[in-house]
Amino acid sequence: MKLYFFGSDECETCQLMLAIFDTVGILENNHIEFIFVDAFSDDQQYICDEHEVDEIPHIKLFDDEDEILFDRIGVFNPAVIKEILLSFHEEEEMEAEVIDEVEDKLEEYYDIRHFRSNKEE
Repeated sequence: MKLYFFGSDECETCQLMLAIFDTVGILENNHIEFIFVDAFSDDQQYICDEHEVDEIPHIKLFDDEDEILFDRIGVFNPAVIKEILLSFHEEEEMEAEVIDEVEDKLEEYYDIRHFRSNKEE
């Protein structure tokens, strides 16, 4: 399986998603090939074009036959990440504290964004 993550080092939301992927073990999962594509890099732009990606963060998960299993733009609920992982490893259960940690990261992210948007008003 391949997980393409289209993002950028300058994108706060992309960095949040990378932190979540790291927390739930996707980045070091032996069953998933994790591929980071820097959407702002000239030498990787062709990959974005091939996959018709024009917004970041954008996640595409492919099975071993290159069929799309998951295609999502933006931040999504960590329960979705859990379901993705469990669909690959039904025998393994993700520990509750991992999901709690992911939810905390998301809450912190949304609190910061809410604070920034209120500050601008």
